[in-house]
Amino acid sequence: MTDTRPDHFYLKPYCTAFLESSTQSMQNLESSIQKILQMPPRHFEISYNRRDLILYALGIGETDRQFTHESDPFFAAFPLYPVMFPFLENAHDISLFPPKSLCLDEGTFPPIKSVIHVEQTLEIHHLIANQSATYHCESKILSIRGKVKGAFMERETLIKNQNGILHARLLSGLYIPGLCGICKNESASLRSRIVMPRDQKPDWEFSLKTTPEQAMLYRLSGDYNPLHIDPDIAISYGFESPILHGLCTMGIAARVLYKILCCRVPSRFKKIRVRFRKPVYPGDSLNIQIWRHSSENDQQIVVFRTIVPERDCVVLDGGEFTYLLGQRARL
Repeated sequence: MTDTRPDHFYLKPYCTAFLESSTQSMQNLESSIQKILQMPPRHFEISYNRRDLILYALGIGETDRQFTHESDPFFAAFPLYPVMFPFLENAHDISLFPPKSLCLDEGTFPPIKSVIHVEQTLEIHHLIANQSATYHCESKILSIRGKVKGAFMERETLIKNQNGILHARLLSGLYIPGLCGICKNESASLRSRIVMPRDQKPDWEFSLKTTPEQAMLYRLSGDYNPLHIDPDIAISYGFESPILHGLCTMGIAARVLYKILCCRVPSRFKKIRVRFRKPVYPGDSLNIQIWRHSSENDQQIVVFRTIVPERDCVVLDGGEFTYLLGQRARL
């Protein structure tokens, strides 16, 4: 059955921060935006160990010993793991949601209720360690631009080792519903939107099924948004039950792309980008469709999307995956 409810109905629960109300008027909106854009980066450190790497891999449904057994000769961190770093600040135990790294300073913005995670990009410059490690993160708002019924904000997080070497770059696209009156060209990002092929059979297609307990397991990697565990909160947002984390759905797609295209070599995984369209319920089936797109030097780019066949809806759209060329593996 096709679900006809509007996309924004599903986007609302992807909240990454709740901001304190203030008495600022909309007349001060532009000065508030300039203040945010001129703020220096926020610095924080995160640490993890091999157990954390394995737990994350299991959370996205990975079973390959390369990512689940610390004694495997090719043991590695799954390449997408850095997307969890903003959730790991001072994460020695289960922490309140949202973490400090995802919050804006009080008093810098007009009254708003939520910030909604709608896009995510990861660029890998150097692989992270496959053992206990500490990394330094720098987070900054890059742009804020007006949309029809709100505003779009882009946050950058740079991940560096203790020697200052850049390992990864995160770009998070955040939608602020109801925040109107912003110039549409205000510090606008120049990134183009990925267009999926029409009437063209995918070059690769893979189907799998999520598990009923997948959100319960994935949240232990750091994203403790109660929407994914508390039925009452899920119902209050209009859902029948808790939904799967968008970043978990992204992780499931990433491991399929990795196995098909990277030949079990983590260093071939260079960049991934997705747009979160609609939610996945734990236990849903996923169909991942992949098309060849372009190549440049030694890198190949494919585009992809993820569909839930039971509801005939696209849950991940505008997917782009960049990998180093090499012999492709078979699933």
